[in-house]
Amino acid sequence: MFTVTVSEKGGQQSTFEFNKSEITIGRMKGNDIVLPKANVSKKHSIIVVRDNGFAVSDLGSLNGTYVNGERIAGEKPVISGDTIFIGDFSLQIESMHAAPPPPPPGPPEMDFEELIPELDDELDVEPMATPQRLDAEPRSRTPGPQPLEPPVMDVELSPLPVEKPVWNPKNDDVTVDRPGDRLGRTPAATVGSAVMMSEEIGSEFDPKFHAAQHDVATVLFETVAYHEFPLTYPPSPEDRERLTNAVRQAVNTVGPRVDHEELVNLVTAEAVGLGCLEAYLDDPSIQDIYVNRFDRVNIRRDGELVQAARAFSHPQLLHLVAYRLLGPREVDVLTDEVRFSDGTRVHIMMPPLSVDGPVITIRKPNLRHQSLDELVQQNVLSASMAEFLVSAVKAGRSIVIGGPTSAGKSTLLGALAQEIPGSHRIVCIEDHSQMMAPAHAVRLEANPALGYDSRFLIRSALSMHPQRVVLDECRGPEAYDWVTSASCGTEGSMLAMHGTSSADVMGRLESLCILGSQDLSPRGIREQIARAVNLVVIVSRVKHQGFRVQQISEVQGVDLDAFRLNDIFYFRVEGQDGQFHPTGYVPLFYEDLRHSGVDVDFGIFRE
Repeated sequence: MFTVTVSEKGGQQSTFEFNKSEITIGRMKGNDIVLPKANVSKKHSIIVVRDNGFAVSDLGSLNGTYVNGERIAGEKPVISGDTIFIGDFSLQIESMHAAPPPPPPGPPEMDFEELIPELDDELDVEPMATPQRLDAEPRSRTPGPQPLEPPVMDVELSPLPVEKPVWNPKNDDVTVDRPGDRLGRTPAATVGSAVMMSEEIGSEFDPKFHAAQHDVATVLFETVAYHEFPLTYPPSPEDRERLTNAVRQAVNTVGPRVDHEELVNLVTAEAVGLGCLEAYLDDPSIQDIYVNRFDRVNIRRDGELVQAARAFSHPQLLHLVAYRLLGPREVDVLTDEVRFSDGTRVHIMMPPLSVDGPVITIRKPNLRHQSLDELVQQNVLSASMAEFLVSAVKAGRSIVIGGPTSAGKSTLLGALAQEIPGSHRIVCIEDHSQMMAPAHAVRLEANPALGYDSRFLIRSALSMHPQRVVLDECRGPEAYDWVTSASCGTEGSMLAMHGTSSADVMGRLESLCILGSQDLSPRGIREQIARAVNLVVIVSRVKHQGFRVQQISEVQGVDLDAFRLNDIFYFRVEGQDGQFHPTGYVPLFYEDLRHSGVDVDFGIFRE
């Protein structure tokens, strides 16, 4: 018997057991292993059991069979540790009844008990036990002397683990596959998916200064009652002067060994304003501010998360700052989100919902909008990828941009929207105005508090006779309205939503569409999504850089209740860095552009 472990690109893994001399692998039922993807042929490969292991052969497939990254022409022997690549899948074979290696020849039998005692008496040591393999069964020990076994004269070293190679997809012949053919020409390339690395965040925190802050705040609360602190922001000049004098007196009482003037300014800002948040809000290099506790403030500067140098002096002062951000309310609220005039969003969570005191999350808008050329210069994507996306936008391809939170989805969405021809009528819909919309676009902003959410705006936008609908941050049932619009009437629309891979984004889009129309069958919704979406672009956060385009895929339809996706470009990690690569696959609409007389460069799909 032997097992075959099948790993699909994206993380899904299955193991099959066989007790036969050969198995077949292919896309259709009837094969021993069915791989339901378009880039797998109906009967793709065969694995045969040999006396000394296994052998794999390709059955004339279009995309080929690869062993350790090399395409095989005939029968290829494989051993444990070898990786077989078929389409978007990788396979590994393991024998379940591998015969143990024969023991190494030992020396002639002799009576070691007569030789060892003399040495034992001289050194006064116990007889040495025979080394055991780590995977052997533990031997039972009984009191009394044990017979000494012959020592092992030769040690058998187990082979080192075979490192799985990273396959480099190359394709010199650029052809275009059509529906009905064996789609997909890319073997299982390691598409650069975002890898979560665990590391400690940097820290700029000054514990000595914070201890002085806390001492000053403690003395301040002895002289100023809690209800005497202002709850409105900005404060009146009288309140500021009164509390500045009180803070200065508390600093003189404590006499800390830090900068007194800085300490007075910071504690005064907490007493009448927003404390350390004021300086962080004014710093253009800081994108996000996270207040986890009164003594723990994190900031994201240039894409890197660090613990801020300053925090709040006292939990009571943090409560005052949270109330000032919420503003005067007729009834107490435990959570809300407010927005400043410059587009800064502030989310506040109050106790008892937050256990360790108020939690404040501040996201500042990107005031410097970037074009696609600027993103290429910043190595967010390659020039070939940018040229391809521009061609897709001008050709009216609908694009979905996916990625994690704060990964640059809106930035890339705005850059692509700038490439929409000026003759097209565009309606941009956002939860919060932060995207760089074209000058000729109609901009709409949702206001759920008044009952006008994104779904209401999409339905209203369809009455404005748009040619393209651009939706930023799709999170709910409005996805179905966007899909129905993009599939019939507003081709070339764009959408941004959360997701870590092309398959993940399409699955999430399907789930949100089901929320918007529970009457349709999942199969019907899936087919409608496949008609609406042409391309999926995945972005990811990058330390010290901001973000990067990780993957660009084409949606070709639905195959066996799953979306048929073909990667066009991807980012391959190489050590501490990496490079953008084409997979060799040419999207279907490029051939249509060439037949229409559009000058397109097919060389961007070659390495």
